[in-house]
Amino acid sequence: MLIKLSLQNLARVARDTDGARGQALRACTFPLAGRLTPFVGVEHNGVRYVVSTRESAGVGFWTFEKGVFDAETVRRVVRALAEHTDISTLKGLTVLEVGANIGTETVSMLVSHGVERIVAFEPGAENVRFLRANLALNGVQERVQVHQMALSDSDGMMTLECSEDNWGDHRIRTEDASGPELYNEGQRVTVQTPARRLDSLVDSGELDLEEVDLVWIDAQGHEGHILAGAKRLLTARIPVLTEYWPYGLRRAGGLDRFHELVAERYDLVVDLRAHQDSSAVVLDAARVTELAARYASGDEDPLAPRTTDLLLLPR
Repeated sequence: MLIKLSLQNLARVARDTDGARGQALRACTFPLAGRLTPFVGVEHNGVRYVVSTRESAGVGFWTFEKGVFDAETVRRVVRALAEHTDISTLKGLTVLEVGANIGTETVSMLVSHGVERIVAFEPGAENVRFLRANLALNGVQERVQVHQMALSDSDGMMTLECSEDNWGDHRIRTEDASGPELYNEGQRVTVQTPARRLDSLVDSGELDLEEVDLVWIDAQGHEGHILAGAKRLLTARIPVLTEYWPYGLRRAGGLDRFHELVAERYDLVVDLRAHQDSSAVVLDAARVTELAARYASGDEDPLAPRTTDLLLLPR
């Protein structure tokens, strides 16, 4: 695998199309840098990120290699919102971001797409440190309210299992986890993290949904629990962008729960991965269960898609 990767990088260095040479060199540099420094920085189109060299296979590595992470996802969201809602641009909006990680999408929305303000939730302590650093590097820290906590279906302390090589795959561990362990979840280091229901934050006055234009959720399979604790989103009628990963949802015991809540509360579901391929799949929310078969195949077939992003449009 390492030989194949090296040959691929050599080809990119020789070709140098669309910045391929720089990406290849950074891909080779990243593991070497880890021997010398705990973090490195990268700049792309005026946007800067600092990432950990200890995260060998996740958001940090891909951001350093490419200079961005999930920039295409943000563009797809903008396009889908323009087609299916009265939101034609992210400029001036307030976004509630659940699972902000180290801030790659947070910074992109603020700097490149004109989002005015973000309320960000992230339970991982080290992720929050890098999130705050990346906000400061880009001069947007005053426009983000950071909460170091998880959102869930109850208030209290919860167990966060931490992936050593992919900090974007930290997950809330639930008692009703099921299915095979494809990522050695049971061997992960765990820490305790505070968790709140979105509804309790609204009821206490800590969060005002009237000021929120879009909700963005990427919680590695905990999305069903988050929606269960967010009944207030029903009356607020806010579009929700959420990751859909059947394996992660099933591991958290939340796949059926996610399907039920989406079918009950929403009108339409837009599959943004299909949208990227210019063949948008727009479903009645009652048919959301059909997507499980489309993305479950990735659990067995490494070439098949495992995840997508869904835009949930309220009734």
